[in-house]
Amino acid sequence: MTSADWNSLITAIRIACEQHAATFPPFREEDKDFLAFDVSPPATAAEIAEIESALGTSIPSSLRNVFTTYSKAVDIAWQLPDGIEPPEPCDEIFSGQLNFNLHRLPEIQSDYKGWVENCFSDPDNSYDRVWHNKFAFLKVPNGDMVAIDLNEKENQSVVYLSHDDGEGHGYKLGNDADDFIDRFLRIGCPGLEDWQWLPFVTDSGSGILPACDNAVQWRQWFKLDTKAG
Repeated sequence: MTSADWNSLITAIRIACEQHAATFPPFREEDKDFLAFDVSPPATAAEIAEIESALGTSIPSSLRNVFTTYSKAVDIAWQLPDGIEPPEPCDEIFSGQLNFNLHRLPEIQSDYKGWVENCFSDPDNSYDRVWHNKFAFLKVPNGDMVAIDLNEKENQSVVYLSHDDGEGHGYKLGNDADDFIDRFLRIGCPGLEDWQWLPFVTDSGSGILPACDNAVQWRQWFKLDTKAG
């Protein structure tokens, strides 16, 4: 994803929300509980160093690139009102969210370590193992997490970590942090809960597919003018 792609995709999502304003009242500016659209400037080298010092480890390179090239903090959120239902198979989408924040990484990493130590500590258990050796950077409202797989030395894929037997547990969402955010922006940032993005994958290793039939149908319904990439 280039800086031009980033700006174009952010603008497209903002426009889609604005176009829905008349039809979907919760998209209106005054309905703060339902809509957020805040994009901060990129992080400085000093800010990266400060957070890495607090973490006691380096931020994975693709995620560091997102923070230093695009934004150090993004808070995009929208929610469909009651009675508004997208067409199948996207009918379980009810909200959208993308909220990554450089300065929240220590908190997120602490929560991640808590899950591993207290609930998923057995590396010999196939379910628990998925939680191990990850770098979590997104918290999902239902308690799940999105993380970079540190077991991979090359791309460091982004994967989904479910805490309650979710269908998307261990699913790959993108080849790395940059690629995941690019794919996710191209489908308008539907909710991070796995049942909201599962229509846009074909299997556990496909990643989010912005050009799949379901994604095309969804973007048309959501009035989202982004290219599939």
